[in-house]
Amino acid sequence: MQEKKKKEEKPAELSVTSGAWFMRNTKLNEKYEICDEGVIAHQDPKMMIAVLICHSPDFPKSKYVRLSWFKEVARIHWGMIKIREKSVLRNTISALENIDKNFDEEFNWIGAGDVPADPNLDDQEFLNFKFTDRKCPVCGKTLKKQQKFYECENQVCGELFVIVKGIPLFNYPSENLPLRFVKNLPIAFYLPVVGITTQMYVGDWKAISVIYKESNSDRKWLRFYWWTRDLQPYITSELIVDQHANKSLAWESRKGVKSPNIYEKSKIKPLIEALKKIESIWE
Repeated sequence: MQEKKKKEEKPAELSVTSGAWFMRNTKLNEKYEICDEGVIAHQDPKMMIAVLICHSPDFPKSKYVRLSWFKEVARIHWGMIKIREKSVLRNTISALENIDKNFDEEFNWIGAGDVPADPNLDDQEFLNFKFTDRKCPVCGKTLKKQQKFYECENQVCGELFVIVKGIPLFNYPSENLPLRFVKNLPIAFYLPVVGITTQMYVGDWKAISVIYKESNSDRKWLRFYWWTRDLQPYITSELIVDQHANKSLAWESRKGVKSPNIYEKSKIKPLIEALKKIESIWE
């Protein structure tokens, strides 16, 4: 019996494993999220990296993908990225394949030519949505202009578009992202070599970047990033110039993301395979 239990406690890497196993053997908190299925991309005594399909207890039909890092034997939470759209999952797979192709084992650039230095996917270029006859792009009804936003007059729709420096912001469709290498990312503490944006919404930005410390540029690694911003203080402020409200326009690291790092390039390929397996069963 003990031998059988031991085998159950160590599922094979890259095999689809029941969510119950992850709930028993990791520190996922069932009060907030429940795992349905998962695939382990890498496991050793110090770290486990897995791709999970999860849902919250209140919304069992609303499932999302959770890239998860668990540390040590106790498998405590050490990093995570949540993906709620299949287009973002596909972007993540493509971005990892692109990085795997263009960097060597030490995360040095080996792609054609120099490291790309394209401009970033900034608000000006990729979130500048031009309205036609001030019609809502979601439902086609008239947009009413307020001081800092446009609002759809259709109460069923109620879509809202924030205006920053005269530009109406709109979620950039994930399936249309160019997935090119960029440098100008809002990364704190480290410096980016290059990265690829996988999701770019008005208040939600995800990217994967090769980074390094300023004090040691020779040691590079891969990190997943997730930034958010709460625009509510900016929208509700009645002042044209409000320094406190304008701070809400800045991107901040999403709480709970922690340290989703990959230090060995050899872990990228199994992670790609795990993501593809999850993509095939995620409904």
